[in-house]
Amino acid sequence: MADTAADLGPLPSWDLADLYPGPDSPELARDLECCEADAKAFRDRHAGKVAAMSGTDLGRAIAAYEAMDEILGRVMSFAHLTYAGDMSDPNIGKFYQSMQERVNAISTELLFFTLEINRIDDIIEDRIDYAYARRFGYLTACPTNVGTGLRVSVMLHLPALKMTGEIDQVRRAARDMHLAVRGLFGEGSDALG
Repeated sequence: MADTAADLGPLPSWDLADLYPGPDSPELARDLECCEADAKAFRDRHAGKVAAMSGTDLGRAIAAYEAMDEILGRVMSFAHLTYAGDMSDPNIGKFYQSMQERVNAISTELLFFTLEINRIDDIIEDRIDYAYARRFGYLTACPTNVGTGLRVSVMLHLPALKMTGEIDQVRRAARDMHLAVRGLFGEGSDALG
């Protein structure tokens, strides 16, 4: 028979005060309101104009986008961790859903930016011939990126494996799967920890 929450006793809870003091905190409401206004102003200022921006203006736009994205990420981290702490509380479930809806609405205002940035590559390809071979795909200066030009990476922090001495087994398994283990600072750096 499965244990219920009552059978388990009091469950641990996270101190999320570094994100927001609580679901009804003025700080959370302020961040959502500011981000909503900033996203609308960002769309009005930049929609349809990204490809024609100077490098400096594009850099500033990316910085503004990332600032909003960081706030939205903090809101959703707080909402998700609050919900994960007690999924049985309908008020917390309602809070989590309302945060998802607010953040989705704000993100919709910003969606154009990602789409327009993705189109820049198409515009460049129309004007410049990329090095391409049918057999190998797109050719790049780094042979490990030949093909689609796509590189996928994952950063893992595995302190328990290091402390128990089993990290070498993980490295061997990664090598057997033809995965590269690199340090925090990319190629040529050592894994720390």
